[in-house]
Amino acid sequence: EINSTISYYTVINDIHYKLETPIKALDICFKSFHSFNLEYPQEAEQAQCLNHLFIHFNIYHDLKSIEKLNCPLEGCLRIFNKVDTYKRHLKQHAFYSNPNMNLKKNNTSHFLQQTTDYEESLNNVSIKEQHFSIPLADDLTQIRLNALSMICKWYSDTVIPRNKINILINDVQDFIDLIVSVFSSKINICINKCNDNNVKDELSVILGEMKILSAPFENMKTEYKRFKTLEKLDVLIHPKETVIGHRLEHSNLLDVILKYTENMKSSKLIYNFMLSQLWKEKCANNSNISNKLVFPLFLYFDDFEVNNPLGTHAGSQKLGAIYVSLACLPPELSSSLDQIF
Repeated sequence: EINSTISYYTVINDIHYKLETPIKALDICFKSFHSFNLEYPQEAEQAQCLNHLFIHFNIYHDLKSIEKLNCPLEGCLRIFNKVDTYKRHLKQHAFYSNPNMNLKKNNTSHFLQQTTDYEESLNNVSIKEQHFSIPLADDLTQIRLNALSMICKWYSDTVIPRNKINILINDVQDFIDLIVSVFSSKINICINKCNDNNVKDELSVILGEMKILSAPFENMKTEYKRFKTLEKLDVLIHPKETVIGHRLEHSNLLDVILKYTENMKSSKLIYNFMLSQLWKEKCANNSNISNKLVFPLFLYFDDFEVNNPLGTHAGSQKLGAIYVSLACLPPELSSSLDQIF
């Protein structure tokens, strides 16, 4: 609006300082931290610590060659072979959810020690230059097809919201990673204790195949990738708008309606919806339809089930349909099924 105004403030110790632009307000906000020796909230410090750790990963380590990641926190024995799962696990620790952690100056050294512990976890990263034999393509393909089939079942289930599919996929992947980490640690112990090189090689091959086969959702982590995969398999058909016919343009129905509505204007009785007080108020309160010919529509929604003459109780192949009928038809036409669209 022309007369509306927008103001920008920076709040320091409950005092509002008015600034001319949002850039200046943001600039004052950051400068105040250095000028007044302020402290960031706990959540910001923790996020910064975790981000620094993974920046270190990206700069100094080849993420593709990382075989396993050990959780650095005391008492946690989890082992991960994927950075995304490792990051989600760190965020779930009590270190990241303790609201009572005090970040005053006397505790800064303790917090920095926690940060150092995270970066020292890089010492537990095992990087091996081994070329594992790739498992049979049929096995990997079958596993990913089964994973895709499970995702399709989730999408087709009306009880599961569409925005929860990613959460389900992450939960299943975390569960798989937990199982794989348990077996991987057992196999690594066997490899270290075994004196037979042939057995060591076989166990290493199994370990590598487990890592590859433990990622059934590799190319399906986002809805865009899932739909693209389904399109390539020709099992996803997007809805298309189709004009099934014209009613008013290719018949005299419009002339009949115009004549009928014109006759209603001289009537003192209410025998049609267009003569009701509700319709007159809607037309009077809407300036966009003044001096225009407007017909009311009645909308209905109902569900039906194809290939099931007994009704829609089975819940299989159920569809929804919207019905439209004109509320301005003469009585001899309003009850006809041909006039319900």
